Amino acid sequence: MNPFPDPHAATSLRQAAEARLKAKPRPRQALSERELHELQDELELRQIELEIQNEELPDLARKIKAVREPNIKRGAESTPE
Repeated sequence: MNPFPDPHAATSLRQAAEARLKAKPRPRQALSERELHELQDELELRQIELEIQNEELPDLARKIKAVREPNIKRGAESTPE
């Protein structure tokens, strides 16, 4: 499943993230090979976490819609004409 049905959404999100990264001044430091591996593992874990969250979004959107629709209908029924 493509997490970005609109190809421009991924591009604009990436560009926004890159702009924020460039705006953050931070010193660069040399990392040991062990630190690089730990950092890579951490990044991969975070990516997987985001993928899982992204997979859950459509189901959560359906649940929210199911809760909201009855409330919207009740509000419309109680509105005087």
